Amino acid sequence: MTDHKVVPVVLAGGGGTRLWPASRKGSPKQFLPLIEGLSLFSHTLNRLTHLASVRDVIVVTNKDHHADCLKHMSSVEKSFDNIHFVLEPAPRDTAAAVVSAAFAVQDILGYDEHTVLAVMPSDHHILDAKRFCHKMEGAIQYAAENNALMTFGVEPRFPSVSY
Repeated sequence: MTDHKVVPVVLAGGGGTRLWPASRKGSPKQFLPLIEGLSLFSHTLNRLTHLASVRDVIVVTNKDHHADCLKHMSSVEKSFDNIHFVLEPAPRDTAAAVVSAAFAVQDILGYDEHTVLAVMPSDHHILDAKRFCHKMEGAIQYAAENNALMTFGVEPRFPSVSY
């Protein structure tokens, strides 16, 4: 097995428009207590406890949701000593958030081009977190060994900007 560094990047910006009327600009979906009394953001961080060799976590959010992130971290099963926040000055969608996280991994954490970023949204529900993380470990290993990009989710069957 190749020795590589893995940094989960949790995307927690979200505008609160996709689960309206429950979610709003001030309380987007990822911070609502939807499953077992916990937010999807908390569940996302809890999933990371199943990933081996994770030292640092990057959370990309905006200044309006930074306090929400901190509040919901208190319900996470494991305390992460190395959670770093990248605060977006304005919403710019996923690509800009991932690039900002990549710069943070390089500039703040000092990791190099061999670091694998495991980018994940904070508003998904995964039924079997252990199984998901086991599959993710395999994808991380493959990405590290082959300098590849791996994706999880819906298999695209036609071109669309929605993927």
